[in-house]
Formats: sequence, structure tokens, C-alpha cells
Amino acid sequence: MAVIKNGKIRGKIGKYVYRIVDGQEIVQAHPKSYEQTESTKKAAAKFGNSSKTGSKIYQQTKSFASDFTKVKFYREIVSLLRGSVYFQNKELLKKLEGTKPDLTGNPEAIKWNLVQGAHPLSINKEVSLDDFLDGYPIVNFSEDQCIVQVPAFQYINGADKHPKEANYIELFASAYHTHTEMTYSLCDYTSGRLPIFEGVSEQSLTLPMEWMDNIQKEGIVYVCFGLAFYANADSRNRLNSGRFNPSAILGMWFKENHLLPGML
Repeated sequence: MAVIKNGKIRGKIGKYVYRIVDGQEIVQAHPKSYEQTESTKKAAAKFGNSSKTGSKIYQQTKSFASDFTKVKFYREIVSLLRGSVYFQNKELLKKLEGTKPDLTGNPEAIKWNLVQGAHPLSINKEVSLDDFLDGYPIVNFSEDQCIVQVPAFQYINGADKHPKEANYIELFASAYHTHTEMTYSLCDYTSGRLPIFEGVSEQSLTLPMEWMDNIQKEGIVYVCFGLAFYANADSRNRLNSGRFNPSAILGMWFKENHLLPGML
């Protein structure tokens, strides 16, 4: 309904809206209102779940990388989650169609799966780990432990790859579990200070998964790896910066039961 005030119409009449903008009367077509379909409701739910989970992962990885990352990294995480974790797995649903899925008795429904595109995923886009190592570390993931294969690091004299004041390097890694209730560390590793000029040989790191007893083993698990530079063996502060802060998510894994009917 529209009203007339001071000789001017204000409000809606049929498909049109009459308004006063900067003292001038204008007429606009009234936008149609659409009722959400089941498809659009599911899409909205997937986006909401991806955004909520992505925010938790982003905050944790941002802290891991000493805040040297940007919001576009958050958007990248959300996009990956939407494409893997909260994407409807048609093959799995087809196999379970017409049945009541039993998560404890159906191993196909509870296995861990790699999030596509997150192996590796640079946290700091200004520099990558393979600028410093002979390649990217590779993770062999299981629910009990992760094995991280770390390529060799060789100091290149005169190359503009390391902070000029750096005399020591430190390798560090963490595995995190982001659940609907919380995010916590499953395992943390640090090599300690190593003389940068001596380099670091190729090695294998074992990260035991220390699950919390009162949290279900589902959700998202991700392994992060980074390099830290120091001026001295006992320096408190890192020399890392936005330019010199090589860190990445080496992989993210999720349980397929996120894809079951009712969880989409």
C-alpha cells in the first residue's frame, strides 16, 4: 500500500515502488521474492558449513604462520572445502540409497579422504617452501600418525632467498584437528636451531596423532609445515617476515560421513 504525503506518493503500488530520493520522487520496479528450493537450501547450507569450518582452519593456520597471511587465503580454504568436504558424493549416496547408513559398520563411510587441492597449499603466498627446500615435504597420513618426508635444505651463498642476518634455521610442523566444537593440536614438532650454513639433510618426521578422548575422530585434520630463521642460537625473535616466511598446509583430510544424507 502507498500513501500520499505533501502531494507525493510513497510506498508500493502493484509491481512498482514510489520513493523520495534527494527530494525527488522516483518509481522503481519491485524486486520479485523467490522461495528457496531444496537445491538452493542445500547449496546455502554447504556454503555456510564451508565458511564456518574454513574460518576455524584459517585462524589456526594464520597463527601457525605468525600472522603472515592474507584474507584471500581464507577464501581459498572455503573454496576447497566446498569442493570436497561439503560436495555431494553421488557415488557414495548411490551405494547407500534406500538404506540406513551405519557409520560404525560401514568402513567406506568413515574413511579419511584428502581434500583435493590442499597438498600442498601455501599459507604465505609471497614465498613457497620449495624456494628453500629441494621440493615440498610429502605427508603419509593415517589416523594414528603422520609421516612427513622433508627434502634437503641447502644454503645458497649470495642467493636472495634467506634473511641476510640469518645464521640458524628451524624446521617446525603441527597437525591440527578442527571439529564442530573446537580446534586443537594433535602433534607439534620442532627441530631446534640448526646452523644454516651447514644445511639440513633429507629426513623423515613422525607425528603421532594425540586425539582428545572426549572428541570424535571426524571433522578435518591438516598438517602444516614451516621454516623459521634466527640470527643466533638463543634468539627469541624470528627473522621471518611477509617476504621470508615459507609455510604451507601439506594436506587436509576429512571423513566421508560428512557427505551422508542429512549431513549435507
